[in-house]
Amino acid sequence: MDYNQYSLRSKELIQIFLWYIFVSGVTGILFYNTLWFMVAGIPLFFMMSGKEKERRKNRRKEQLKREFKEFMLSMAAALQAGYALENTISVIQDDLLRAFPSGPCYLAEECACMKHSLEMKRPVEELLQDLGTRSGVEEMQDFAQVISTAKRSGGNMVQIIRSTAEQMRDAMEVRQEIAVAVAAKSLEQKIMLLMPFGITGYLRLTNPGYLDCLYGNWCGVLVMSGCLGMVLVSSVLAKQILTIEVR
Repeated sequence: MDYNQYSLRSKELIQIFLWYIFVSGVTGILFYNTLWFMVAGIPLFFMMSGKEKERRKNRRKEQLKREFKEFMLSMAAALQAGYALENTISVIQDDLLRAFPSGPCYLAEECACMKHSLEMKRPVEELLQDLGTRSGVEEMQDFAQVISTAKRSGGNMVQIIRSTAEQMRDAMEVRQEIAVAVAAKSLEQKIMLLMPFGITGYLRLTNPGYLDCLYGNWCGVLVMSGCLGMVLVSSVLAKQILTIEVR
């Protein structure tokens, strides 16, 4: 499986289309007093599909990172117990299945494939490098490179892998702490982005004629389009501000 790609299933596309109908319908009524926005805003559907595809791909990668943390610690423990590097894959698979009993465990499935490839005499470092490339996860690529270098140069394999695993685990925990810290701000940002819709809906319900001057004429269309554009720009800027990378 190439984790850098994600294909939406039919069920997911239907869910996105229904959500698009709701969003475009509400936007059309509130900002333009017409449902024609559902037709004019068709590019929004493709944008929503792309965003959802990216969101699901990133969520799968986050799951991979959580599994990989367990993968590294399990490998270090197995090597410490005296297992050969190639034989740690079976141990890791069992540990992963115990650590993630519910839902799909991608690395457990990868371990099953690696066991089959090892029986075909493929080097374990080659398999790990292939997994790192397909995963698109920087930590997995770096870990595979460390193992490949350690195999070629010799040295204390157990200490090298254990030290690398601990450093990567610490970095991943820092990322998780940052994600928790910005989660509240992310919720606030989403609420603020919904405020223009809420205020417009409130005005239309409590004083239906108050916004009539903005509907049915080009001047009103330009004003409302400008307001909607500012909401979209604010959304993009807020996302960039809340995106924090740790290296």
